Amino acid sequence: MLTSRRKKHSERGSESLESAIVFPIVFVVIFGLVQLGAYFHAENISQGAATAALNAARVYDGSSERGRAAGQAVLQGAGIVEGGGVTVRRTATTTTVTVTGRGPYIIPGLPNSTFSKTVSAPTERYVR
Repeated sequence: MLTSRRKKHSERGSESLESAIVFPIVFVVIFGLVQLGAYFHAENISQGAATAALNAARVYDGSSERGRAAGQAVLQGAGIVEGGGVTVRRTATTTTVTVTGRGPYIIPGLPNSTFSKTVSAPTERYVR
């Protein structure tokens, strides 16, 4: 009976210590997963913006300005891509769109999470 009392007495506070060690690790893992998900979501939004800009700019009566406006509308509508920029280059044969931006920061102090998405397609034209 003396042994069981000493065992219980020697483990006092161990749960508090375990919680103090485990909870910060769990929080970092959870917020890291949320950060990763937000980054990939921002990349998907920028890919959608690039596609929308390309579709608006490459049509027969399209223009670089229409493409840029369509891409910016997608970026602003989502609101997750920070510092997003849309560049449209339209020639007689090819239209190229590049969307750049930064993913959101949930965990401060992480390295810069910038990305760039480029899409290209033939420019529509009337041929007799």
